[in-house]
Amino acid sequence: MPPSTRPLNSLRARLCFSFKGETHTLDTVIDLDRHLHATQTPNFHAILAQAGGIDPYSYLYEAIESHEIAFSEPTGMAVAYCHAEHFDGSSYAAHAARQPHDNDWAALQAIATQHLGIADLNAQADLKAALLAAYQVGQARSA
Repeated sequence: MPPSTRPLNSLRARLCFSFKGETHTLDTVIDLDRHLHATQTPNFHAILAQAGGIDPYSYLYEAIESHEIAFSEPTGMAVAYCHAEHFDGSSYAAHAARQPHDNDWAALQAIATQHLGIADLNAQADLKAALLAAYQVGQARSA
C-alpha cells in the first residue's frame, strides 16, 4: 500500500513459516485505529491469518500462532513503539487510549471556538497541546 493511502496509525506485519513442507508468507498493513479496542493489543496473528484466508480453527492457524511476527513501516503514533521488527503493542494501546478520538477533537475545537474565538485549533499548536493535556487529565481522573 503506498504511503499516501496508508492509515494514519499503521504498521506492516509479516510472518514467514513452514507447515507440512510448504512455506507460507503472510504480509499485511494493519490499521491500528481500526483494530485497537479499548486498551487491548490487537491479535496480530488473527489479523494476519484472516488477511491470508486461513481458518482460525485449522492446524495451520495453530502454526501461525507459534511464530513471531516481524513488524515494519510504522506510521503515526506507531513509529515510537516499533523498533527492530518488534512492536510494543501494550504500550501503544495504553498511549492510544489517552489520545482524543475524532469526536473528541471536534469537541476541543468547539471549545476553542466558543471560548477563545479560535476557528482553527491546528493553527495554534501551543493551545492545542494545552487542551490535549487538559483532556488527558480528565481521562485519567474518569478512569
